[in-house]
Amino acid sequence: FSSDETQIKMLFQMQENVGIIILTFNALQKWHVIYLKLAMPNPFFLK
Repeated sequence: FSSDETQIKMLFQMQENVGIIILTFNALQKWHVIYLKLAMPNPFFLK
């Protein structure tokens, strides 16, 4: 393996990880919005 190939492979690996993080973050955001809507009557969330 040349050093260039290794760097490219590392970049692809990083991109995959970032993609997973973004997907997880988006899923959490949607869940958070749903949770807030369900919890809205609770005065704790009205502060």
